Amino acid sequence: MDGIRKIELGGTTVYMCPLPEGPSKRERESLGVAALVRKAFGDQAVLQHDKNGAPSVVGSDWHISVSHSRTHVCLAVNPQIRIGVDIEDIGRRIMNVAHKILDEDGLRLMEERFAPESHCTILTTAWCIKESVFKAEGATAGYMGENVSINILDFKQNMFSLRSRCYTYNIYTSDIGDLMLVLAEQLSANTPQLGQLLVRGNRLLAMLIDPGKTPQDRLQELAEHCDGSLPDVILVGGSGQMNVDLDGYINRIRELFVATPVIIFPGSIQQFSTNADALMFLSVISGRNTDCLIGQQVKIARRVRLSGIHTLPMGYILIDGGRESSVEKATCTRALSQSDPGLIVDTAVAGELLGMKYLYLEAGSGALYPVSPEIIRKVRNHTEAFLIVGGGIHTVEQMQQAYDAGADMVVIGNHFEQHPEEIRNFVEKNI
Repeated sequence: MDGIRKIELGGTTVYMCPLPEGPSKRERESLGVAALVRKAFGDQAVLQHDKNGAPSVVGSDWHISVSHSRTHVCLAVNPQIRIGVDIEDIGRRIMNVAHKILDEDGLRLMEERFAPESHCTILTTAWCIKESVFKAEGATAGYMGENVSINILDFKQNMFSLRSRCYTYNIYTSDIGDLMLVLAEQLSANTPQLGQLLVRGNRLLAMLIDPGKTPQDRLQELAEHCDGSLPDVILVGGSGQMNVDLDGYINRIRELFVATPVIIFPGSIQQFSTNADALMFLSVISGRNTDCLIGQQVKIARRVRLSGIHTLPMGYILIDGGRESSVEKATCTRALSQSDPGLIVDTAVAGELLGMKYLYLEAGSGALYPVSPEIIRKVRNHTEAFLIVGGGIHTVEQMQQAYDAGADMVVIGNHFEQHPEEIRNFVEKNI
């Protein structure tokens, strides 16, 4: 096919050409893409699409991205990193949807800093940037790239970096006659800094994954149910024995739940990995078993210190959730009764005075009912610590009640394990 042009942008090669002749635009686009795929990968190369419509070449592990304008088609290929490409014709029609492309500040900046004759190019560039990032990243970039923050002053450069909610990208722009071509190269994941995330009042949702109950091959199912609506934090751990490679398990979580901080919620000193972002260094202050108060902690303290992992000094308070929990059995302690809120508050205050900056009110895995809003509110009123609440939370309403009573983080594990299809609803109701 004549007219194929090859452009090198960063580490990516982009092939483009005018749409060939054909009975319909869709067929012309298909013919053009097929020609570009053969140019890039050889005459026998075949294009395929996954269930989400993402393209790939049969038998190749290269990353590719495809785009069409009214007059042209392009194909971007990269051997190592995810990419997204978008090509659009520059025209005044883009002005009709300007408010969907830039926010009020962006539109005002465009009016103040750029000549009117350049506005169509600026809006087309912004549109292409959002589209290319969406193609590289998927749902976490938001529909039409709505989670991508754009500074139009960057458009004065042909290459610049930007961040989406989850990734950092190199952005390459090239105006070719009446066409705007934009390439996004995905560089690295943006894991939020825990110091900025674990702040009182943030109303965080944590998904607890127990490797002893959730095999590694089921993690992808959980991620697919999230469908881009990710929890704020993932906790990994459990009270039972687990014969798993925790390093590999956490690495798989990182691959599937991109840019979501992973915190170890240990049931014993065997549950430790430096692949996590942080470790809950907890003491079961609701019980009187010295091994759970300080014994286990002493055994691993030096290893934790030498690892350099971020630690969260935590007072763990087990509260009756209507049935004997696995934590009670594992720690040989008794949960505090919800009919004695004074004892629960006193225990929380004692933990805070001992230097515990985090308090965890736990009704236990599979609890019949959660920690009551009344108890959460009383603990909140008497302490300044970051307050975590978990166990027995089965509905969005119960989650909201915990937040309204003063919880800074709500943890859901058993319910998501049994009903993974509900994860997305909880996450979206918490935004």
